[in-house]
Amino acid sequence: MTQLRVSYPKPGFFLSDIRVVIRMDGTPIYDGSFLSGFDVVVEASPGSHTVQSELMLPPFSRKREFLVNIAEGELLHAELVYSRLWGNFKKTLKLTSGATG
Repeated sequence: MTQLRVSYPKPGFFLSDIRVVIRMDGTPIYDGSFLSGFDVVVEASPGSHTVQSELMLPPFSRKREFLVNIAEGELLHAELVYSRLWGNFKKTLKLTSGATG
């Protein structure tokens, strides 16, 4: 079993909540609150995958795209990190890997 875990820990103080959409290869895997943080695990085939983030900041949205490579039997954890300076997730992910259970 090969899995991708995408997470974003609950942030500190923010005045208002915004909508976050996370996609893997174009398919939504999370659509919800920025302030609550999220932790999503999905089944994936081994190989390269695209993870996309979109922060809905009306009237704009902020997007990022990341390429991840998952080995057979791996649980790859991709943690998003938010930059207050840019009002978006950073351009790189914190990646850690391990074997699936």
